[in-house]
Amino acid sequence: MYPFKILNKKKYALCFLNAFIENLCLYIMPVILSIYLTVPFTLDKFKMLIIFTIVLKVIEIFCNVLWNTKVVVFLENTKKDLQLSYFKRLCNLKISKLNNSHTGFLKSQIDTISNETYNLLNELMLTINGVIVAITIFLIQVFNQSKLVFIICIIFIIFIIIYNVIISKYNVKLQENYNDIYAKYTATNVDFIENVKVVKNYDALTFATNKINEKFSYIKKPMRKNTIYASLRWDGINALIYMLYAILLISLFISMKNGNDVFSYIVFYSSMFSGLSTELRGVGRLFVNLNKYKSANNQIEKVLTQEEKQPKFRNFNSITLKDIEFKYSKKSKNIINIPYFKVDKKDKVSIMGESGQGKSTFLNLFCRFYKIDDNKYLVNGKESNKAPDVAYISQETDLFDLSIRDNLLLGKNISDKKLNEYLNQAGLLDWINSLEHGLDTIVGEKGIRLSTGQKQRLNIIRGILLDKEIYILDEPTSNLDILSEEKIYDMINKYLNDKTLIIVTHRPKLKNICNKHYYFKDKEMILED
Repeated sequence: MYPFKILNKKKYALCFLNAFIENLCLYIMPVILSIYLTVPFTLDKFKMLIIFTIVLKVIEIFCNVLWNTKVVVFLENTKKDLQLSYFKRLCNLKISKLNNSHTGFLKSQIDTISNETYNLLNELMLTINGVIVAITIFLIQVFNQSKLVFIICIIFIIFIIIYNVIISKYNVKLQENYNDIYAKYTATNVDFIENVKVVKNYDALTFATNKINEKFSYIKKPMRKNTIYASLRWDGINALIYMLYAILLISLFISMKNGNDVFSYIVFYSSMFSGLSTELRGVGRLFVNLNKYKSANNQIEKVLTQEEKQPKFRNFNSITLKDIEFKYSKKSKNIINIPYFKVDKKDKVSIMGESGQGKSTFLNLFCRFYKIDDNKYLVNGKESNKAPDVAYISQETDLFDLSIRDNLLLGKNISDKKLNEYLNQAGLLDWINSLEHGLDTIVGEKGIRLSTGQKQRLNIIRGILLDKEIYILDEPTSNLDILSEEKIYDMINKYLNDKTLIIVTHRPKLKNICNKHYYFKDKEMILED
């Protein structure tokens, strides 16, 4: 499965070994007790018991320190690596797929698969080691006591494992259904939390609460079924374990009645059985985590089935789109027609048209965010399956909850002097200098601490810093006043003059810098004479 592909198997093997040694020390102790806590109990036996106890506990403490300082850190890093890996896979999805997936739903699914992978890796180390060590030591002692009881114990242990497998088999689909419904419930929660200002401004608290409760009501039925299966698992295992313990006590009673010394076995079983029952219950936990892991993995893979890293081209002389009739689904009646569109290198192309006519759809098609037949997408006159390497400056100006500097540079190494030049050109430098932390000021979630105009100008600077050959500007001055629009106009002329531009705009001034003009009418793209 995918999560295990990114696992550092050598480090995990060392973690596994650490857990094995710790379990060995834990479960060898009952054997030591059964050997030395016998009648007569002498000083020599007591001395050996103390020595073995100290040695085993020192090793156990050492392993526990390694677990807390190394193993837990390793598991957390694995969890982080898995989350980053899924994030990268999401970035490879086509925009059309992302548009159909709710952010809160995706977050819930990634959180679930990463958490369940963590739990499963943790449980595999603890349970498999514990079961192997505990059952092996237990069965050796039982075999020494009675071969008949040994066979009975083998049957019980196998039955407990089979019981877990059967319950788990029927629980996978149920868990998958529960995860799906819970992810949708989480998506609704995230949606209202992200838009809490809208809820407040429109006095929609009652509406939001009712919607959240409505989504939660869908969880109740699968939750009840999950609870029933959990009860069947844990109560069933407990009943089998108690029956096994009762059989052992009865066998010891019969053996003692026949005149045998059973004191050492009583000591062993009394000190061992608590740990053994914990490990057998751990088998149940292992199957629970395995079920959750499988269902979470199935759910996230459904979303990522269309993962496809789009190859890109940077160098070109011309790009042509022709004979395209696009609709969002087979049943859709809205068809966007693009009979012919061509942009040459360093062209400045304006695109105009009323809202809903297809301008944004065209931009998505041009960037190949939606699927287009290769024979309808030509680069330098030849069919191509690649997408253009563009800087897409959208009118949606969401920023990260980071500093102004981080939002602009996105990891690039650019001096403050150069950055200040762009900020001054955009009319933002005086404002930046007036801030207590300057470029290191945190902008808040989605840039909430900034005005719309400030965000839009920062967004344009961020795009310019990408230094691409093709720039798509989607209403770049829609939220700006006349003075700010003038500054952006000057920036485009100064910094993007040698670039290829495709500008969606309603502003005559921006249209005037273009040498080629298209417009949409009745959902069809037309070249302006």
